[in-house]
Amino acid sequence: MLAKDIEVKFNSFLGNKDHGGELVNPAIGAVSTLMSIIEGYSGTTINGLMEELREAVKIIEAKMLAGKSKLAVSSACAQFIRYTTLYLGTIESEDVSSVTKLMLQEGGKYLKRCESAINRISKLGVTFIFDGAVRIMQYNFITSNPKITVGDIFVDIFFPQRVMVHSHSRVLLETLHSVPENIYFTIYLVSSEEEDNKGKMLHDRVNIEYVRISDAEVGTRMENVDLVFVGAEAVVKNGGIINKVGTLPMAICAREMKKPLYVFAESFKFSLVYPLNQNDIPNEYRVDQSNGIRVDYTPPKYLTLLITDRGILTPVAVCDELIEMYT
Repeated sequence: MLAKDIEVKFNSFLGNKDHGGELVNPAIGAVSTLMSIIEGYSGTTINGLMEELREAVKIIEAKMLAGKSKLAVSSACAQFIRYTTLYLGTIESEDVSSVTKLMLQEGGKYLKRCESAINRISKLGVTFIFDGAVRIMQYNFITSNPKITVGDIFVDIFFPQRVMVHSHSRVLLETLHSVPENIYFTIYLVSSEEEDNKGKMLHDRVNIEYVRISDAEVGTRMENVDLVFVGAEAVVKNGGIINKVGTLPMAICAREMKKPLYVFAESFKFSLVYPLNQNDIPNEYRVDQSNGIRVDYTPPKYLTLLITDRGILTPVAVCDELIEMYT
């Protein structure tokens, strides 16, 4: 398949919408593109097919140059190729059609898992936001009148949870939107005005108090919040994350003030990248087209738990998950 055809096909998948009416995640669009290449392969050798897939990945990554989802696209493509080739050794026939059939079967399972990841994560994530109502005894009374029942009078007082959220990760938005309407909580959103427009789906929820704050307010607000939620552009091999710039100082502040920080991320963002510091992030991911820093690396020691479609994980468990995914 020609490079131009691959790019056109990838763009067509990016223009599609999922069941929620949102544009398809670029990583899922990339996997769908690779699936279509396998389906339309007319060559006679498996090596030829693998070469086409590798070239397609390079073209897709180049398309995402300095783009927000490039890390996720790279890791999703690597995982897809691993999943689709994992059981090729079990095929007795050397017929190419038998191989492509198995690859499409395994690739379809992987694609379905990617597409359902947000729903799985949101079901796990909503359990971290609970009703802030506290029932206290207002007073009790004792009477000698037999017509009056002796007992206590209780009153419900609400102490809504306060959640600090960094940027507008889609999986994070879906989780917050899935919280039942009888649970009241406050969101302190650290974001730009452009990102705030993406979060309008939360503005009409009567149970959510929505407050947008600047980066400079994080330290001041942190002592009053109960939880910190962030998304991730990539979850790296040591359990740390690469995310929108500003995540690291927020995580440091949360740890110093003993506030739990939870990361919401799909497993197709699990990457074999292993940065030890900020300079280890490749510039192709780290800077935008204007050469400004767009992401930072947050070490695992600042993270409490990762909420993923593979379950709720501690940062140290990420390496084990990657080993399982690639072996």
